[in-house]
Amino acid sequence: MKGFLLGCAIAAAPIMQTVSAAADLGTPTATSVPYVPIMFNWTGFHIGATLGRGWARANMIDIPRRVSFGVRNHSVFVGGSQIGYNDQISPTVVLGAERLMDGIKGDRNSNNAFIPAFGDRFDAFAREDFVTTLTGRVGFAAPGWDRWLVYIKGGGWAETQAVVTDLGTGTAFSTTHINGGSAAGVGLEWAFAPNGTARIEHQCLGLSGFPLPDEQPSRPTATPSVAHGFASDRNDVNTLSVGISYLSNWSPSPIMARY
Repeated sequence: MKGFLLGCAIAAAPIMQTVSAAADLGTPTATSVPYVPIMFNWTGFHIGATLGRGWARANMIDIPRRVSFGVRNHSVFVGGSQIGYNDQISPTVVLGAERLMDGIKGDRNSNNAFIPAFGDRFDAFAREDFVTTLTGRVGFAAPGWDRWLVYIKGGGWAETQAVVTDLGTGTAFSTTHINGGSAAGVGLEWAFAPNGTARIEHQCLGLSGFPLPDEQPSRPTATPSVAHGFASDRNDVNTLSVGISYLSNWSPSPIMARY
């Protein structure tokens, strides 16, 4: 009998050791998963309106004699609309394209000069009628500031009207021209709602010059053999505007911030 009990005790010893080791491990705990915040997604089409002020300057010249009417600066009102598309390619980078169409309203940019070849004083002005730009955009967001987008943009063209008047005879000739040129801008956009954004933007346009129609004034020139030709030599427009847009936010995939 004693031998039987001793054999049972020896056989049970490994089992008891296993149970004791399992007890020492305690109650298992769940592994915690780090919180990964979901960022605002800028991907989608947007359409909206803009309103602001502009500063334009232009210089009219008599081409053969390089007589300048002087660079004049004037303030203008700008307002219109924009439409575009954003593609958020990473949590921090947003690429896009945008078409801006703004009408321009303001005093004409006028000055006058005496041109000896014609023996007369001429008044000339260049006035911007509207500006429309097609630009690419590169925007930057940041975790914790994902509803704010800082962006830069570039591209563009505008329409400018130019008029020259012979003050001695009252004869005037004019042209309206679509100016090619470069546009650059910087802005800050805020997503105040899932489908609503507001922005403030500064844009600079440097536009090329253009000639007026080659027409002789009715008054005879002091030197009849001398040809004339007027042109708009320089047209620059700077705008500071605010805008509001509807963002379609079509992308179903959330942007996950990674740290």
